[in-house]
Amino acid sequence: MLLAVLTPRRLEILKVLRQQGPLSVRALASTIGRDYKNVHTDCRALETADLLERAEDGTLCAPWDVIDAHLSLVA
Repeated sequence: MLLAVLTPRRLEILKVLRQQGPLSVRALASTIGRDYKNVHTDCRALETADLLERAEDGTLCAPWDVIDAHLSLVA
C-alpha cells in the first residue's frame, strides 16, 4: 500500500510540509504550484495512510523526518 500511496507528487507534499511547517491545503497548492483539487486528493490519500496529520485549525503537517519501510521479497 505504501508504494501505491507515495507517488513523486505526494512525496513533494511531504517534503514541503516538513520544510515549511503546517499549511492549509490551499496554501500548500499555491506553494507547490499545483491545482487545489489535486493537492486535496493527494493529501487525503496521505492522511488515510497516516503520513499526514491535520491540526485542530485544519492545517496539515508531516510529523516524520524519515519514513522507514521494510518489504519482504520472499514469502
